[in-house]
Amino acid sequence: MSGYATHYSLGPDGRTTNGNCSLPAIPKDRLYVAVGPDLYAGGAGCGSYFDVTGPHGTVRVEVADSCHECVHGHLDLSEEAFRAIGDYDAGIITTSYVPVAASTVPRSPSGSRTAPRRTGRPCRCSTPACGSDRSSCGWARGGCRSP
Repeated sequence: MSGYATHYSLGPDGRTTNGNCSLPAIPKDRLYVAVGPDLYAGGAGCGSYFDVTGPHGTVRVEVADSCHECVHGHLDLSEEAFRAIGDYDAGIITTSYVPVAASTVPRSPSGSRTAPRRTGRPCRCSTPACGSDRSSCGWARGGCRSP
């Protein structure tokens, strides 16, 4: 999907807030995103991941917050994520983004998947992006959207 990104912060060291998703903690690398109502899906998108590509590269971000004013295609990236893929001073950059299937999120040293968390119901979809066996759909509704 194509769109654009702006940047914001949940506060220094994530101590101000953990965002509307109320995750136990924001990611230690501070690579998170606030998404609009379509991807937030009433909270079902929380904990899902997106690979976001901008002018300077690609970054993987976790959905940690909602952005009520974000229309379809608008992602509000953490300052750290924004800096990784674009010129911070620009304030807004053109991006493309894709949901990350649960099967591609690395396992933690204990062997469990680190994310996405099963915060929603199993995804039911018929789009090619979800894979023929639909196992890559994941659980968060934000991970199963047609372009």
